[in-house]
Amino acid sequence: MVARLSDEEARAKESLRAHLLLGRALENAGRLLEAMVHLTAAANEARAQGDVDAFATAALSYDNARFLSNEASHDSIALLKEAMLLVHAEDPQTRC
Repeated sequence: MVARLSDEEARAKESLRAHLLLGRALENAGRLLEAMVHLTAAANEARAQGDVDAFATAALSYDNARFLSNEASHDSIALLKEAMLLVHAEDPQTRC
């Protein structure tokens, strides 16, 4: 059971990493709507895993893709506000 759990955790971490990288690559390629799908998935996975740094990265990247796509930004604002609440005030590098 322990081996299975660690295997599931490893897969979840790799899935999060893949969604972040793919989302950012698609954003850089100008495929913004596809990027937003992967960055939303990354934010959801980061939230579930309690990975604050990954969540902040996903939120910032999602907001950038949303801005560049000229879509309304209501959902990206909510993600950014949530990221700000999660990042500790003592961590100025991430908060910047």
